[in-house]
Amino acid sequence: MVRKQANTDETKSWNLPGGTPEVGEIPEDTLKRELIEEADVALSEFGMLGAFEVFVPENSKNNGSEHFYQLRYAGLIKDINPQTPDPDDGKTFERRFINPKEFTSYIKWGELSDVLLARALDWYKDQKVYAIGDYIVGTAFEPF
Repeated sequence: MVRKQANTDETKSWNLPGGTPEVGEIPEDTLKRELIEEADVALSEFGMLGAFEVFVPENSKNNGSEHFYQLRYAGLIKDINPQTPDPDDGKTFERRFINPKEFTSYIKWGELSDVLLARALDWYKDQKVYAIGDYIVGTAFEPF
C-alpha cells in the first residue's frame, strides 16, 4: 500500500505511511498508530525489513540538515477502514493498494526501492500466505 503525500513545494508524490515515535513508544506501536492515522488500515502480521540511515543535507522543514534512521516493515493488512483526516495535519491523502510489481513505479528511491521490495517479498513468502490469483485470502496463522 502506498499513500499520496504533500511535498513542501505543494506537489504530491507517493510514499509509504510513517512517522515519528511518541515519547516512550516502541517501534511496533509507532507502526500501528501511524498506519491508522495516515492510512486507516490495521495489520494482522508484520515484520521488520531493516533500518536505514537517512541524511538530508538541506531539509527545508527543519531549516538545515537532518540525520536520522528509519525502520521499514512489511505487513499483512487485516482491516481497511474508511479514510479519515490525519490528526497531525487534518488532511486526507489518497491511499492505493498496489501489486508488488508496481512498487518501484510508485516508490522511486533507486536501489533502496529494489532492496525493500526484495526483503518484503521474502518476508511475505515466509508467512505462508494463501492466495487465489492476485487476491490474498489468509495466512496459516489467521484466515481472513
